[in-house]
Amino acid sequence: MGYEKIIALDLGKFKTVACLMDPATREHRFDTLAMSPANLHELLATEATLPPRHTLVVVETCDTA
Repeated sequence: MGYEKIIALDLGKFKTVACLMDPATREHRFDTLAMSPANLHELLATEATLPPRHTLVVVETCDTA
């Protein structure tokens, strides 16, 4: 199954960088947000496709995240 959107997250202790990509067109953009559960939820709720199963979420973390 193909995905309509890919959300790649680089979680940091204080800031998170998100890359939002449309696999069909390869268009992408980056967004930086302060790290908090509320901010992360807002990003995912706003950017996920309908239905959400068509969105691939990739998370990269380090030991200090």
